[in-house]
Amino acid sequence: MSTDHLGLRQGWQTRKIVPICNVRMTLHAEKLVNILGTDVVGIEHILDEGDSNTADQTHAALQPTMSAAIVREMAKYNETYTAHPPSTIRFRDFPDEKAILILTCMDPRSNAYEFWGLGFGAGMLRNAGGRATEDALRSMRALSVFMANGKNTLGAVVVIHHKDCGLHHGPNFGDDFVREKLAERVPERADEAKKLWVGSFGDDVAASVREDMVIIMNDPWLPKDLDVLGYVHDSQTGKTEEVLLWNDKTPSKGQL
Repeated sequence: MSTDHLGLRQGWQTRKIVPICNVRMTLHAEKLVNILGTDVVGIEHILDEGDSNTADQTHAALQPTMSAAIVREMAKYNETYTAHPPSTIRFRDFPDEKAILILTCMDPRSNAYEFWGLGFGAGMLRNAGGRATEDALRSMRALSVFMANGKNTLGAVVVIHHKDCGLHHGPNFGDDFVREKLAERVPERADEAKKLWVGSFGDDVAASVREDMVIIMNDPWLPKDLDVLGYVHDSQTGKTEEVLLWNDKTPSKGQL
């Protein structure tokens, strides 16, 4: 039983509804209200007690709202938070200097602000694997035009991939695995799923860093003198090691 079939998806989006999918779950309604701070709406189509799929269906229906509850709990910190300099600087007042942008993985372990001890200044762009996707390039192009309120540009992009990444297709997950699972989730679009690029890489993490460095360097919309650097981050030790395209030097776009 899907939430779409029960007509709940719209409710989730507009009323913060928690579906109670089994009569036994109604016993926990008051507790759910206290935890989630939201309305609890019973479903008229109560599942039979003898249905062996009841537990799985109930879990599947409740899962999105339980995740939302965690986010709302996280957001409570903001109730006592006050912005302070330099975070309060207005966009038009950014210093007239070239931007530095770090492209890295969305994995919370791959946090350059932490392992490089960075303060306010460098921007960070994150996605699965830290790959130079079309959308990552979109952000780079935009920043290269409006940095310092349009007075400056993008000076350097740093590509950082890390060991033990979820997209390391040896010990973890690869493109084929992700495509297969997406096809199972949306079987009517299985053919499309088989063509999706996910960006997994093998044991040579430095090779994937180089791939993305070259993609960025070859982008025609980015500044000709853009410096593109690469690093591999060891999530166990926290150390990073620079990746060079060849021999002893990584060129800028203008040197290619």
